[in-house]
Amino acid sequence: MEGYQGAQLLPDFFLEKSNIDPVMETLLPLQKVMYKDLQIEANKQPQRKAFHSTKPGFTSPPPHTKNAQKMEQVRQFRTGLPTYKRRDEIVSCVKENDVTIICGDTGCGKTTQIPQLLYDSGIFPRNDSIICTQPRRISALSVANRVAAERDEACGDSCGYVIRFENMTSPQTRIIYATTGILLRRLHTEPDLCGVSCVVVDEVHERDVETDFCLLLLRDRLREQREDPSRFATKLKVVVMSATIQIETLERYFDGCNGGSPVPIVRIPGTLFPVEEYFLEDVLTWLEKSTDSASDTSESASLYNELKSSVFSNVERDAEYMIPFEVVVDLIVHIHQEYSRNHSESILVFLPGWAAISRVMKMLQNSSVSRQLSILPLHSSLTTREQQRVFDAPPRGYRKIVLATSIAETSITIDDIVYVIDGGLVKGTSYDPLGNMSSLKASLISKANGTQRRGRAGRCRAGVCVHLLSREVYDALPDFLQPDIVRSPLEEVCLQIKAIRPDERCQHVLSRAMDAPPTTSVKFAVDFLTEMGALTEKEEQLTNLGRALAQLPVHPLLGKMLFAAACLGVLEPVSTIAAGLSVKSVFVRPQVFERDAAQESIQRLDNGDLSDHLCVLKVYEGWVRSGRSVSYAQSHFADSSTLRSLERTKRQLTRYVLQSPLLRRVNNPEQMSSCHRNNTGLIRLVVLWSLYPRLATTEYRANRPGIQMPNIYCWDNKVCLMGGGSCLFKRKRGISSTVLLLSTLSECRWSPSLIFTREQQCLLLTWRCVCAS
Repeated sequence: MEGYQGAQLLPDFFLEKSNIDPVMETLLPLQKVMYKDLQIEANKQPQRKAFHSTKPGFTSPPPHTKNAQKMEQVRQFRTGLPTYKRRDEIVSCVKENDVTIICGDTGCGKTTQIPQLLYDSGIFPRNDSIICTQPRRISALSVANRVAAERDEACGDSCGYVIRFENMTSPQTRIIYATTGILLRRLHTEPDLCGVSCVVVDEVHERDVETDFCLLLLRDRLREQREDPSRFATKLKVVVMSATIQIETLERYFDGCNGGSPVPIVRIPGTLFPVEEYFLEDVLTWLEKSTDSASDTSESASLYNELKSSVFSNVERDAEYMIPFEVVVDLIVHIHQEYSRNHSESILVFLPGWAAISRVMKMLQNSSVSRQLSILPLHSSLTTREQQRVFDAPPRGYRKIVLATSIAETSITIDDIVYVIDGGLVKGTSYDPLGNMSSLKASLISKANGTQRRGRAGRCRAGVCVHLLSREVYDALPDFLQPDIVRSPLEEVCLQIKAIRPDERCQHVLSRAMDAPPTTSVKFAVDFLTEMGALTEKEEQLTNLGRALAQLPVHPLLGKMLFAAACLGVLEPVSTIAAGLSVKSVFVRPQVFERDAAQESIQRLDNGDLSDHLCVLKVYEGWVRSGRSVSYAQSHFADSSTLRSLERTKRQLTRYVLQSPLLRRVNNPEQMSSCHRNNTGLIRLVVLWSLYPRLATTEYRANRPGIQMPNIYCWDNKVCLMGGGSCLFKRKRGISSTVLLLSTLSECRWSPSLIFTREQQCLLLTWRCVCAS
């Protein structure tokens, strides 16, 4: 039966705040209670099942007690949201057009409201779903839980989420929040998206590779649907939305998808509270005065003077040195002590990566106010439960400090954030296909990033945003960053293309992207897949190995490593290594006074094997034997949360490999695939074979008496400077004839003829250099 008047128009939640003060006063006391309920649902063990399967077998979510008074209060709040006020226009546009663009300012309620409005409008068949994609796991999970709460339901009832390792949906779920990668895998297994009436692609402005590829596939589907409607069982609608977006580019890209009609654009204002904005020169003045009043003539004072004299430096200065960590810490302490005595006003700090987060965290732990702070990291490599901690209220008497990457820019609301410190940097991929060099580099943000970060301070109350860039530098920032698809390796994308569009060449498909990647990048990716045996040479068709690799959620090289390991009976240890390469380094970055101890620890762990692969394997196995002890991880300078992420990834990869058609004829594949698990030589052989021919050698030079430092000589005569953290770094005796395999490298900061590897970026030697000697 066409049309479904779904659940009543239930109210919005406290995510987006309206300007109706009486309503706000009523809702604020409810936030802790409602969010406490939400957290209970988020922390429940999700049920496992196929994505949006309507087959029986899923245990329905527990009964949810209705609270009429609470729902009435939340309903009043929802009606004040700008998105709700435009509901008739939004529903009409989606009903009459195949694609609709929504440009909604921060705080308008688009992420939580639009999927609900479309579902409750009854314009789609009763049993069809609405999928809303999010670029990150924490966004999909937190928004789904909040929408379920505002509908006064348990998560997994009419609204749920699907992310890696977690599926909180049921046969009754019709609003599904999912990561973009989950939707791409659905398109892989079911290109027609049967049973899905609408896909809402959120946060398009981020322009990550998966989002651009998803838009490409959805546009193709809309055009095919218009040319031959009878081909598809379900008519698909697409809604593209973001807070900051290049409207003209999107409008041109989807031109023709609505037949002869133009693409409708709905602009929705936001409801941000006032946000005071400051810049680096302001901060240095504050801290300089604070230093003067304390009669402090120490390093901090000289640092402020040095920074103040160079604050208007060139925008092109090296990004690695643009975040003054001492200033970040001093600013946090300054805000905590001078500007606010209310510990409920939390501070959000944007940093470029885990290394910066770890460094600031340790500096805060050693600060004078450490016992008054609840310091929480927010990074994509953390487990879902660890990420969810940022939404919890801090212990009584503590102020919450959230140290986050750009993961906190969009789609999540931490209600007690009042102060935002913007480090001005974001990490992105840089790729040179001719030199086969890819790196994750910190670079200046765009103005769109700055707008999003500022908005985190004004979601729930008036706030303050401090940019650690000079006003001159900030004004010169580009409006948007370059899309990832034009500056990233494309091997994984090309493999997905051949799985979804087997009859088309990769170059032809990617030429239809919103910003087509360079031809050289596509050619290199195809040649790479051909050389490793995933594609046929002339027809560019998937081989049996290629089809198996396309099922794995890792880089093809790591997939090849896993299947080789299964064939040689070392899947168990190699899956640990492959999982370790899929997450951030399990080893933490030690403070200066701990570096020698950390280096000695990793060399004891290595015990002469001269392989960082095996160091990862050994520390994981020791951690498991210790009962997953946090103290064991700390004593080996490893991170327990990263080891837990590694373990979950390892289990998933092992399951995919054992269920692959390539092992279908093997009797007892689980036993046979790991029958030689203790054979170190076979483990090395698998790694070497999988990552060949990225060969290099080392040469040790005297650094100081008794200490040898390595240089790495690559296959193309370039020189790598090894960073700390490797078992081969700073050895008492040099090692001769060490063969290395190099993967992703970074350009040296001071010489374009050199390559520089840092521990947090290298695979095995320094987390992207692979030791297989």
